Amino acid sequence: QSRAPAVASALLAADPHMLLVLVTARPGAFSALAVQGSAGRVLVLPRPAWGWTILDGVRARLGALRNEK
Repeated sequence: QSRAPAVASALLAADPHMLLVLVTARPGAFSALAVQGSAGRVLVLPRPAWGWTILDGVRARLGALRNEK
């Protein structure tokens, strides 16, 4: 079993302002992060992800975070 979800949770706990971008072949493995209330701070993209896809996702997520303030 992968330790990646636990590491992702630890990273989010270390910095409350972090936007964590994960590109993975197993996006379902990170669904627990959304349940833990970190959904707005985690961007999970299925592999392969192209540069513009990642950039569009980051821009959209940051825009949503700015609107929450």
